[in-house]
Amino acid sequence: VRESIMAATSGKKYNFHYQVVGEHIDLMHFLILFLSGPITMRLLAEDKKNRTIDLLLTSPVNSYQIVLAKFFAGTLAVTTLIALGMLFPLSVSLVGDFQFGMFFSSILGLLLVSILYVAIGLFASAITQSLILAVVLTVVLNLLVWMLSAGIDLASNPLVKDFFEFVSIGPRFTDFKMGIIKLESVVFLASFSIFWLFLTERIIESLRWK
Repeated sequence: VRESIMAATSGKKYNFHYQVVGEHIDLMHFLILFLSGPITMRLLAEDKKNRTIDLLLTSPVNSYQIVLAKFFAGTLAVTTLIALGMLFPLSVSLVGDFQFGMFFSSILGLLLVSILYVAIGLFASAITQSLILAVVLTVVLNLLVWMLSAGIDLASNPLVKDFFEFVSIGPRFTDFKMGIIKLESVVFLASFSIFWLFLTERIIESLRWK
């Protein structure tokens, strides 16, 4: 399906979606990949640094609620950033061949990947008291997760290649930008985010015993 769509659109040199919206989505993704660190760095690291985490741990809420509250706060900030960033393609939709289907599919893909970055940032914020280290860890982990797709070209073993194709985010994100919404990709990105949230919850829970 991906190849057929690419073939159908390759002859449209000035196709609005690929020349304007697609590049803008890529720029937004690049910014969020790096900005998710500063956005999430204070969520737990500052609480640990100022010892206000003790108040949270002794309050009538469990570790899951603490993690989810912090996660939703980070997600809200990133979603607001995405919403503001989408004003540009919407503002020029009157002068181009605007494809709303691909546009909303691209936003969905960007949102799911951004939520994953927030979950990773929250995990990084939970394992350190240093805000700077939390930012660095978030960026490094985000880059490592994103660069898993490089293993597809480097792997020679078919099983290893299939593994990297399954865990890679890049090809899934490309599908969303092309208007291809796969339930498998949605479930994978959501599950990957839940995995990092689970690790964060385990860290918070372990603090109760220190």
